[in-house]
Amino acid sequence: MVEQKALPVPPDGGWGWVIVIASHIINIIVDGVCFTFGLFLREFQEHFNASFAKTALIGSLIPGLYLGIGPISSALANKFGVRLISIIGALIASMGFFVCVYSNNINTMIFTYGVLGGVGFGLMYLPSIVIVNFYFDKKRATASGIAVCGSGVGTFIFTFLTEPLVNKYSWKGAMWIISGIVLNACVCASFFRPLEAPKPPKSRRNSKSSVIQESFIMRKITEQKARDRTISTGSTDGMLITKDNRIIKDNEFLSQRNGFEHRAVTTIKEEEENGLSRASSQYTVYSNAAKDKVDPADASRPMYRQDIFFTGSVKSIPEYKSQPNMQSYVASVTSIPQRDVGKRSLCTPAIDTFKTMFDLSLFKSMTFNLVCASALLYMMGFFVPFTYSPAFAMEECGVSESQSKIPLLVMGACNTVGRIIAGWLSDRPWISSMILHNAALLIAGITTMFLPFIKSFIFLNIYSALYGLCVATFIALRSIVLVDLLGVQRLTNAFGILLLFQGIATVIGTPIGGAIKDKTGSFWVVYMYAGATLLGASLIGIVANKISSWERKKDEDNSDSLSREVPSLPSETA
Repeated sequence: MVEQKALPVPPDGGWGWVIVIASHIINIIVDGVCFTFGLFLREFQEHFNASFAKTALIGSLIPGLYLGIGPISSALANKFGVRLISIIGALIASMGFFVCVYSNNINTMIFTYGVLGGVGFGLMYLPSIVIVNFYFDKKRATASGIAVCGSGVGTFIFTFLTEPLVNKYSWKGAMWIISGIVLNACVCASFFRPLEAPKPPKSRRNSKSSVIQESFIMRKITEQKARDRTISTGSTDGMLITKDNRIIKDNEFLSQRNGFEHRAVTTIKEEEENGLSRASSQYTVYSNAAKDKVDPADASRPMYRQDIFFTGSVKSIPEYKSQPNMQSYVASVTSIPQRDVGKRSLCTPAIDTFKTMFDLSLFKSMTFNLVCASALLYMMGFFVPFTYSPAFAMEECGVSESQSKIPLLVMGACNTVGRIIAGWLSDRPWISSMILHNAALLIAGITTMFLPFIKSFIFLNIYSALYGLCVATFIALRSIVLVDLLGVQRLTNAFGILLLFQGIATVIGTPIGGAIKDKTGSFWVVYMYAGATLLGASLIGIVANKISSWERKKDEDNSDSLSREVPSLPSETA
């Protein structure tokens, strides 16, 4: 039987704060490089004599790949550990930035800077978020907020660094220095110590005979209960019923979730949510297969936690409120596949993660389809202002090159503040995360579309402040919205597929803006395009919220109908 004490319980502090700082620095490096690519845009374009579209592809590949390969990095981290995968990622990214200076054409630059940099950052970014969430539950909102606000801090810092580095050492020298800065992520990742399961107490000499005796007694109790108790749909022969009326399911009743069997603590009552089977707890159940001892290595794998991508406070979700304590909650959201019990395999933990993150049955939900469409749209326009703001400031507002970086500084500062505010608001019971998310997208879309009509540098900076706040809000609320719409049981699945959509959209979004600039010669249509994608995403998000409410009500009606047909087991006292 899988005992709660066999699973690691997040300390919500201690060494976890060291991990938060390390993750914060990695976010500074990763997003600092990504969000300030626009400062290199002109340099690369002139050096390689390339179009805006092809030059923009260099920069869009980094965030596109670090999002798109998120499921791969998660799977590798689940098998080999967050620390090792993050260090390997830092080495790959550093190598890419170092060798890109030897590129003699734009295609080589796309591979060395874009592909190698993107793959390296992908191996660093998501594991650095996962390890923070693994160490924190009650204080997770605060911890993850501190970690991810490194994104805005990085934008601010790298904006200050880039211009003097390019002026003094040229873009090639600046790349070498950035390569060295990225290597510091290896040091940060070395602090990602795995959270290990508590060591089991030493067994007593007579423990074996006690287990045998207990099994004999349990068998007798079960036989008696089977004779004494039935329900309208059949007997309880498939279950073990203890003296305190807890139900223990037999092998044939193993829970099926995400396409493979689980031996984790799960629940017996099922409800249909968004057309998908979910578990919700009325009784705690343990499968017979789970009586085997849990491998400590499996218990310490972060991707077996269903809430591992949730960045809010777990105290706000129903699954936590329904449990008596933290250990019970951790057990209820931990799903270790049955075939891993007592076995070691090279690829099994990675394959488990892939199966969970790419369970295509999620597309049966209309709500999720709309969420994917919304994510695809907003990521197409997301990086356009970050990439083209310096060039827009010089061409449309007539400012100098040194002044053109100010909008990026403003975006970075407001991005940092916005993530903190969004995290705080998401914990308020009187605020709907979905409404806040859609409102942020709506404001970002409208202001981006109107920007070209007012060619003022002051207005550009005001817009940059609003945009920084808005993008911070809907990025910070991403996982919280998924839980609100689909439930924590499907979070890993939804997040994995969503990352793939976001990665594809990011790769193509900014180059499309560059192609528009090449065709029209003006940024006017570029910003109209970006604003339209953000506005469209917000409108789809509003529809998704309505559809989710309708699906939830429909599932509740089905659940009520089922509960009337199948009466619950009467409670008996010993």
